[in-house]
Amino acid sequence: MSLANLSQLQNHRLKQKEKALICYFSYTNNTRLVAVRLRDILSNRYLVDLVEIQPSLRRRYFLWLIYSFFPDSRVGIENSNFDVSTYGLICLGVPKWTLSCPPFNEYLHLMTGCSGKKIALFVTFGGFREKGFISRIVRKIREKGAGSVSLLLIKRRNIANGSFAKLVDDFAECLMSNARKP
Repeated sequence: MSLANLSQLQNHRLKQKEKALICYFSYTNNTRLVAVRLRDILSNRYLVDLVEIQPSLRRRYFLWLIYSFFPDSRVGIENSNFDVSTYGLICLGVPKWTLSCPPFNEYLHLMTGCSGKKIALFVTFGGFREKGFISRIVRKIREKGAGSVSLLLIKRRNIANGSFAKLVDDFAECLMSNARKP
């Protein structure tokens, strides 16, 4: 096979791949580690865009903690593309703080084009009462018209000891196997 034919074959395969978005906020890098691992696995099936939610203003952790005591609190973010309509799979990553994560809330508020889409939500956390936190996010995602929501919860200790990798790998495999079904 000539080099030109090989290049054409590779381009054809790339065009056939569905697009996936992994969009996350991470203050301590825990959620980033999960997002990067998820990207590495999903890249076998999807053309993956990895996007970090960037707050307009940098704040110290103590200020983020205060903001997070107010459910649905939001802060300005620098991200410019909130239309997710071109993606076959949308993965959203958020750290669980107290009651909310303001930069993530803002992204979710501005996000458009998710009607009927598959959404995968991954949450990193270290404390407790994560169910209420997650149920608020899932409700907002469903209000945006998502077709389905898959969940992955990862405790901080699983990230610290490296056992999160297997959890992410299994989650990604599940997302890819569900994508193959008609």
